[in-house]
Order: sequence, then C-alpha cells, then structure tokens
Amino acid sequence: GTSGLSAEVSPAAPSVALGGSTGFTVLVEDLNGNYPAAGTVIVVTDTVGGTIVGPDSYDVADSCGAPPVPFGASFTFKADDDAASGQVYISGITPSGIETLWVVNID
Repeated sequence: GTSGLSAEVSPAAPSVALGGSTGFTVLVEDLNGNYPAAGTVIVVTDTVGGTIVGPDSYDVADSCGAPPVPFGASFTFKADDDAASGQVYISGITPSGIETLWVVNID
C-alpha cells in the first residue's frame, strides 16, 4: 500500500522503576485500519534513559487474509540504573518507503 501507518501503545502509559524493565506493544495498522503491508518494518531507532532488551525490530509478513487487526511489535525497555523514566523512538517504514515515527514515553 501507499498509505502511512498509525499505532497505539499498549499499555498506553508504560511505567518503569529505577533501573527496572517494562514491556510494551506497539499495535500498528495502515491509515485505513488494515493490517500493515507485507514488508513493513517496525524498528527502534533510539532510546533515552535505557536500552531495548531483546528484539528491537520486526518485519511484517503477509497477512494471508488475516482479519483487519493491527500488527503487534513487542519491546522490552530496561531503564538505566540511575533512570526511572525514558523514551523509545520507533520508526515504521512501509514497502513504498513511507516512514512514520512514534515516541513512547515511559514514566
């Protein structure tokens, strides 16, 4: 597709303890509410106050007729030892090259 992407974060307001870890999922769909096009990439481009533990990118496979549901990209943020909050910068790039940026605030 040639449309951009939209996303919701679940939980909506991830929180983390000092030096702790928290998980969140970015639920991505195209602007028409459909499953993102096969070949779409969801990737963490930067973090503030911590690091991503585990996978930091996902490739969307063909939905093969899946119902119109979002694609879930799950990430784990580990706060720095002196941080109890942070930000995760995420980019969604469609096969046609349209890039959408999101910032996940973690408190």
